Amino acid sequence: MKWIMPTLATMAFAAGTMFNAANAAQDSQFVTTVPADVLPISVYYNEDVYDAQNNKIGDVNDILLDKDGRVAAVIVGVGGLLGVGEKDVAVPFNSLKVTEKDNDRYLVMNTTKESLEKAPGYTFDKEKGVWIAATGAKSEQAKPEHKAMVSDEQLMENLKGSAPAAILENATILNMGADGKMKPIKEGTNGWTCLDPGGEPMCADGAAMKWMGAYMEKKDPPKELGFVYMLKGDPGVSNTDPYAKEKTADNNWVQTGPHVMILGDIGEMAKTYPRDAKADPTKPYVMWPSTPYEHLMLPID
Repeated sequence: MKWIMPTLATMAFAAGTMFNAANAAQDSQFVTTVPADVLPISVYYNEDVYDAQNNKIGDVNDILLDKDGRVAAVIVGVGGLLGVGEKDVAVPFNSLKVTEKDNDRYLVMNTTKESLEKAPGYTFDKEKGVWIAATGAKSEQAKPEHKAMVSDEQLMENLKGSAPAAILENATILNMGADGKMKPIKEGTNGWTCLDPGGEPMCADGAAMKWMGAYMEKKDPPKELGFVYMLKGDPGVSNTDPYAKEKTADNNWVQTGPHVMILGDIGEMAKTYPRDAKADPTKPYVMWPSTPYEHLMLPID
């Protein structure tokens, strides 16, 4: 799952927009007084966005500043599954309202998920370091917009070998529809679901699918144990940041070959396996240790 990192302008948001530089001495780069009513960038960046009915409709992927340091727009990702098929749209900063509930802050927009999905799409041009209109855009980070990721036939070919044949044969198969949403192309009978979210073909039982849904919604995962086959391995993921989209110098990227995963409340089981940030993917280990989404990775030779 590849995530676009914030632009340098986003980092400037904290220094240029939220602090009152007028309080600093004329010959100093320091701020002597921080206004009491400012909010940290963490309230916005990488946070979920909800509609007025408390339904999640997207998440903040970036915050864009103009040359004067004012917030010009916010990039909100909408749709997709497990980070695949998501569409990025631009919205005004003042359309995001910070709401408090149960001592927690969250973002609310007076719109619907369907409206966001119909908005013009943008993609991040990694070479230029800017967001550009998705239509006709040429970028290695370009995200598919309302197009099937692969044909149903190609998906079935990709899934071969990702799980035991008996599991795959009777499982529900999901593929990306023309509207950018995952849809079943075959209904199963064994309680398993197989899909390929961006080069990660897998088959998961019912409990594991609920766990992955909670992960995507950034909610507390269910305690029920779930099982996932990934017998073709994965393309790599940060072992310390569950929502990292790409490898960086310090996010402990790890790529694991053929393996299975145990999700849910692994409790005492987790204590008997390595929990190092720099995991050895040739041996069993706990992925995302000390986060709500820690789970057990079991490589298979």
